[in-house]
Amino acid sequence: MNCPKCQRRIPDVAESCHCGWTRPADPESGSSQPYNGVFKRHYYPCTAYGCPLAGTISRSAGPNANWYCFVHESTEGHDMQAVTRLIRANREAYAVFRAAIVAGDRRAQDTAHRAFLAACTPRTREPGEDDA
Repeated sequence: MNCPKCQRRIPDVAESCHCGWTRPADPESGSSQPYNGVFKRHYYPCTAYGCPLAGTISRSAGPNANWYCFVHESTEGHDMQAVTRLIRANREAYAVFRAAIVAGDRRAQDTAHRAFLAACTPRTREPGEDDA
């Protein structure tokens, strides 16, 4: 979905956008939060074009800061679009990671996080490839 105010790409579950837009409260429940409070925070999308993850890490805090998801931040030096393609190709692994977060299972969350990050990190070479 796009933010109704600034038209920036935000996920369907976003409660707010950096421009100041906030989701109106649901008349029945009185809550603007669609998923039991899991996403109750200000949302910045990942700066990498096409990345579906939230931007949670930034090297600056100014109004024009670039916010990157945990995958793009930890795969610095790799082609951003290659990393984004791997993220999109591993949605099932990400679903396992999100389910562990929602369940509050820290051990499963850490295991799923490492597996998802490993699946989304481009391989640059195999051991012995440059030994010609």
